[in-house]
Amino acid sequence: MHSFIRGIVPAIIAISLSACSGEPSESNIREAIQNYPLLRMQMENMRRQSGHSKNAATFVDNFLKTAVIEKAGCEQLKSAEGYICSFQIGNGTGDGPLNLSPLMKGRIYKSDRGWTFERMQ
Repeated sequence: MHSFIRGIVPAIIAISLSACSGEPSESNIREAIQNYPLLRMQMENMRRQSGHSKNAATFVDNFLKTAVIEKAGCEQLKSAEGYICSFQIGNGTGDGPLNLSPLMKGRIYKSDRGWTFERMQ
């Protein structure tokens, strides 16, 4: 029993520390883009232009909650707080292939609003 506890305690500590590593996860990236007003506005405008103006905001909310986020990688910044992350946003139809956006890149950092995104060119 003691050997089990001695084996499990270091594993729990390692998992706990890795969770605190700071690099944004795909769910952190999702939160960051949900907090990015320019992206929301662009998506709502695209939805309206396609003739669906009545429910544009609700559509964007639902899409951002269920979208697939595929993180390509993150690099910690030395000159500012946060990380530069590359990722794609996609929607899966369930049966068909995943439709992914072009690779997006931006600064992702913690703010008083939670994870925050700043788009980079």
